[in-house]
Amino acid sequence: MSGIKIRDLLDFPRGGDERDTVINGEHLNLTTLHHFHYSLYSNDTISNGSKCYLAFGEHKPFIFENGTWVNATSCYDPFFKVGTRGTAGVAFASAFAITIMFTLANLKKHGTLHLPVTKKFAPVSRRWQWYWMLALAAAGCISGFMSIDVDRNYCQSMAIMLQSFFFFLMVPIMLATVWEGVRHWGSWQERQIYDADNYAFDTHTTRERQEFFLPLIFYLFTFMNFFLTVPRSWTTFQKQRSPDQTEAIAKPAATDNRFKAASVFTFLSLITIVYSLGHSIYRYTTHPRNKLMRFCFYPIAAPFKFILCIILLLVRLVYGVVSVWNWRYSPVKYNGDPAVLYGLGYTPAILIIVILNIWGYFEENEDKVLIRQREQISLHMDNELGIDRSAAKPVWWKRMRPDYHPGFGHDANGKLRTLVMHVGGGQPTQKNLQQDVEMTNIEISKQLEKKKKDEESDYYLRYHKRDENEMNEYTAKYHAKGSSLLETTGGTTAVSSPKPKSMSSNAELLAPSDATTVVSTQGSLTSSVAQGNPQNVRSMLDP
Repeated sequence: MSGIKIRDLLDFPRGGDERDTVINGEHLNLTTLHHFHYSLYSNDTISNGSKCYLAFGEHKPFIFENGTWVNATSCYDPFFKVGTRGTAGVAFASAFAITIMFTLANLKKHGTLHLPVTKKFAPVSRRWQWYWMLALAAAGCISGFMSIDVDRNYCQSMAIMLQSFFFFLMVPIMLATVWEGVRHWGSWQERQIYDADNYAFDTHTTRERQEFFLPLIFYLFTFMNFFLTVPRSWTTFQKQRSPDQTEAIAKPAATDNRFKAASVFTFLSLITIVYSLGHSIYRYTTHPRNKLMRFCFYPIAAPFKFILCIILLLVRLVYGVVSVWNWRYSPVKYNGDPAVLYGLGYTPAILIIVILNIWGYFEENEDKVLIRQREQISLHMDNELGIDRSAAKPVWWKRMRPDYHPGFGHDANGKLRTLVMHVGGGQPTQKNLQQDVEMTNIEISKQLEKKKKDEESDYYLRYHKRDENEMNEYTAKYHAKGSSLLETTGGTTAVSSPKPKSMSSNAELLAPSDATTVVSTQGSLTSSVAQGNPQNVRSMLDP
């Protein structure tokens, strides 16, 4: 490497004297050139590291003593005509730009909500695929347009750097696009099963655990590819202004160990995508019983669009591995083969976007599919319950009667209640429901009151044959003591009613649930009513 020069420096041709030099037939002041640190290079350019001018053919620059150049063409201005690389880049960039419109249309179609949002199935899950497709189309569009200046520039500058940057950025975006499509397809299969039966899945499996860790593993590998590829000094790829400079700077930078390690992580991400697809097929599709069919079950059960996307993704990753080991096929090389670059680098990306947009155009919104499935399930349940939907009230009836409740819905218990209310004619209304409830309460209260009276009568008949003389004597004694107490206190005394000592006491009341003691005082009547079981009535003066 010691014999290789970054760019060959040439001595200024001798002019008429020691302070004169002739470059492309133009006499220049040699002292001024040395003062501003200009040098003559083997690629026929004059540069001081910050400014560069062409000095061949019709380009005859002249410098004044103050360092100002006239009739000078910058090395970084477009010089050549647009070649094959630039033409193909414009075509692919235009194709990427067109796909953005279709992607936005599909995003609106599939991202619109027609059902209430649930925590288990977030609406952003179905939109991530389209978000990544928009990012992929934007990166491909920018990279394709930058190829125009790669062909036209005499010395490579910002154009080759931007094209290479967005070209390598497309790889993790492609992986994320296919991953989100595969992941959401599995989530969509789960949602359909879960919507039909909440208890369809066994809790004693590793299904949820795998679905939790698979996205983390995938994005770990994808971000490793991103961090090994994107954060770097991209200005080194501009150093292709001479063969020696290319061999010394650009080629080693394009084939370093970071690019090689990043290509390995892309294959790990692809393996994760394939495993996730197989996991969804295994968990959410019906397995064949025939052993011969099990061998080809997974390729048949997998959606055809994902098989195509995985194949295209594999082609792109293989090209990426070859390009980081072989400089000849590197996308960073400004004069590389355009057929290899666009055929294996850009074509898989544009085809993935086209395939997903075509399938998105023909597929229906998931919420609408669920609504139709629920309607079919509801119709099947109505047929089992014997509910005739043709007897349902029209729309104008519902608007005129806000208390109207239809006889069909998604709740089986509600359908049964509505079916019971049909007995007696007419659809159930809020008014009829309230009337039926009130009548039911009245009937129950009447039955309870009748039962209570019957019990009181039986109790009275059981105990009324006791010694009436003894009862009257005890009552007279009680009233006498109560009257004497009221005369001494001058007021009304509340009568305490402690629990009876025994059920055989002669002081038991006649009714088990009502006990009333009346005490007369100076023209007023005081009553004390005790509710409950039969009790002994005693006063404070009893021994």
